[in-house]
Amino acid sequence: MQERISVPQVAPPAEDDNRQMFATVDAQMQATLALSRATLCALAALSPMLSSVTDAALEDEAAALASQGVSTSQRALDIVEGIRAKLQRTPAEARAALVLERALLEAAGALQDSENLVGPKAGQPRD
Repeated sequence: MQERISVPQVAPPAEDDNRQMFATVDAQMQATLALSRATLCALAALSPMLSSVTDAALEDEAAALASQGVSTSQRALDIVEGIRAKLQRTPAEARAALVLERALLEAAGALQDSENLVGPKAGQPRD
């Protein structure tokens, strides 16, 4: 019969704890950034004035980050400039979508009007 050897439980090294903590913080930061981007996109799409104000605020933040000149600031600057570039496209895309929506509504209205002019379909009683 074999004798069982008891192996003591060893706590993970502090290094693993740090990695887990940083992974958690990174996930939270990514979620925060995603929510911030969504909020900024929504604001920019609401009106040209809000879009301009958002762009100006991001421009100020980019200038502040550029003046710091450290590598982490460069990464943050890249993120801010990327968001700013995306927001500058958002109003144009929103306007294009609005134009398309209006055209579709007008076309649907025109179809409805033409059906009213033609009268009932074959086999349907007239009023």
